[in-house]
Amino acid sequence: MALEYMLRIATNLKPSEVLDFLSSALGLEADSEQVSGPGVIIYASTESERGRSIIEDAFHFSPTIRMTFRLDKFEDTELGRNTLLQATLELLQQTNSDAVLLFNNEEVVLLSVGSRLILNKNNSFWISSRLSQVISSYEMGSIPSL
Repeated sequence: MALEYMLRIATNLKPSEVLDFLSSALGLEADSEQVSGPGVIIYASTESERGRSIIEDAFHFSPTIRMTFRLDKFEDTELGRNTLLQATLELLQQTNSDAVLLFNNEEVVLLSVGSRLILNKNNSFWISSRLSQVISSYEMGSIPSL
């Protein structure tokens, strides 16, 4: 079984370029379809029209890429969450993109729109050790699920 997080991001990069960037920036293992690191496998694909519409309605930006982070539920889950966070923050920092990180495709973990980074204070993801990894300015806020 796996836990799934999805990063919906608006960027000019292609899915393969995002995976290459993460492989290089974080030292993750890469092949043509995915990159992997401790406790996580990361996939990237072009966002579907339906997915784009849902995110536009809820968050007022149009994602171009859907990234899936699959975490092993029974092994290295915390390492997987840390890699997921590092990958997300690195992408946001390097691309200045609008994005939303979702757990199970509905529960908002973080939202980045314009120059604002909002961490969902109602999400159990944000324990102190993960908060300490967020080096850019952020605010804690209440973000409703999809």
